[in-house]
Amino acid sequence: MQLTDVLPVEKWQQLAEEIHAKYGMNGAVSNNEGFIIHPNPGWANEICPLIKGNSQSRVVCASAQQNMMKQAREQRVPILGECDVGFSKFIVPIFYQNEFLGTAGGCGFLLEGNEIDVFYAAKLLGKTEGEIEKLLPTVKKFSKEEIKEAIEYVKKRLEEIIQS
Repeated sequence: MQLTDVLPVEKWQQLAEEIHAKYGMNGAVSNNEGFIIHPNPGWANEICPLIKGNSQSRVVCASAQQNMMKQAREQRVPILGECDVGFSKFIVPIFYQNEFLGTAGGCGFLLEGNEIDVFYAAKLLGKTEGEIEKLLPTVKKFSKEEIKEAIEYVKKRLEEIIQS
């Protein structure tokens, strides 16, 4: 069974758009292999499109997704983590009739007190640290309470979707 057996891609796209509109994050719904199944609803900051726009740097997103997805599938709970650049990310597992179909969540933000690894981001993107630092004001910061609220929102929306 696939995510699109539960809902068409357009409906999953709407969920990603809701996450982006409500929280300003990169909203995403990924299948059970970790691939995003819809077009990007909008960027959380000005660094993420640079990372996603390069086939070599894109691995930062993919490896974080794969590792977190494995945990979410095994533990059956939302997972909060970071990519190698330091952006925070959360995913909520999607189960339908006890079968793991994928995840929904948001990324491209920072938890208060955390920082982007400017040196690594610069090397990864072939930019100077100064160029990356100029983009840092575009990165939203959230408290743990705000992230907990976002996770609960996505969990609730997934429950509504699965029950419909």
